[in-house]
Amino acid sequence: MSFESDNAKQLAKQIISQGIPHPEETIPPISISSRALGISNGGFEHMCWDIVSKATKTKSQHYKDAYLKSTRTIIYSLIVAGFSFTHLALGTRIKPDSYLASLGLTRRHIEAITTALIESEYAILSRGGYRHHGSPHLSKATQYFPTEKLLTNYCELLYEPIGDFDSYEAYIFKGSNRWEDSWESKALTIHRYNEFMRNFTWAKKAPTHRSLGEEPFTSGRMYTPYQNIVNRRVSIRTQTLLNGQPLVEVDFKSNHLWLLAAFFGEDLPNDPYLDIAGKIGCSRDAVKRLLNPLLGAKHKRQLAEIKFKLHDIDNDLIDEILASLDTTLPWLKKHNLLFKAVGTRLQYIEGEVALRMFEWGVREGIPLINIHDAFAVNLEHRTKAHEAMHQFRDDVIKEMQWFIPHFAKES
Repeated sequence: MSFESDNAKQLAKQIISQGIPHPEETIPPISISSRALGISNGGFEHMCWDIVSKATKTKSQHYKDAYLKSTRTIIYSLIVAGFSFTHLALGTRIKPDSYLASLGLTRRHIEAITTALIESEYAILSRGGYRHHGSPHLSKATQYFPTEKLLTNYCELLYEPIGDFDSYEAYIFKGSNRWEDSWESKALTIHRYNEFMRNFTWAKKAPTHRSLGEEPFTSGRMYTPYQNIVNRRVSIRTQTLLNGQPLVEVDFKSNHLWLLAAFFGEDLPNDPYLDIAGKIGCSRDAVKRLLNPLLGAKHKRQLAEIKFKLHDIDNDLIDEILASLDTTLPWLKKHNLLFKAVGTRLQYIEGEVALRMFEWGVREGIPLINIHDAFAVNLEHRTKAHEAMHQFRDDVIKEMQWFIPHFAKES
């Protein structure tokens, strides 16, 4: 696994080369499983027990186990912080009914474990905490950031398989109603694809499954742990390897808007997000981050919640973007496509395209990994994958005109 090992070191170096995040970019400790991180249960056990031995000299197994739980929480949170390029904020003023207490963390645990992590060169103290006596809300928790040593250890574990290719459920409905008549044949397609893919290596290797909603023709995307690797603030996922070789992610541009325009026979700018951004003088990213949840929202009253989540985008700018939709994409209102949860129905269409891509990959002998509505392939297969996925998307649109009335349904 020399290629993967070298790649792991490069990924860790890339995160560290970004420097230290802005002091206000922080996350609290979180409860996250090793599986969610994409590593085996025992992947970090030796490291965690080593930290426990340095953090406490207790002879009690009960207390050792408590320290182990806290150590896992802090180490796993440090990894998440590194990959999201934020600091881990760890306060030590813990009240019995507080969030930190619910994680099993205590002041003694935090102080002893973070000291051991720093001494073992797994973490650095990025900012000391302080209590603001005049204005308590200005008090700051102590902040930590992972080292290259910790991130390298984690990145090397990324290439350990985390899924069981002999025992998994390929087709999962949220409710008990299996509303799709052809689900069994589609599940077989996923099984054949997974059987083909078991022969290859990639980060967070595990079987792919399809997850469908409780209501007919909702959700339906394909899921695999690989797509959870961070790729926004720090481009990590796209620099991992597929079968020991570089990969590229081939995606659709403005896919949800394209699908809607195609179904309803409407025109769409080449890049609608950029078109709107240019008209009102904001970033393309701001437009995309607003429009996607608008298509997913069930009710207009969710707009306040969407604005709250987009706290870094000014409310006036959000209102300008909303107003620009009437002139740039007037057919969204014409066909009543906002605040109707059409996003979850579009995910079903994306799943249908993915099924055809899986069949194509197996038929052509080309390994590919799904990432929501995109696909990762080795560099030499980029053009073929791009042509295939666009052809399959066109085919799905033509064959599923019966789907149009489903967009008008209330969720």
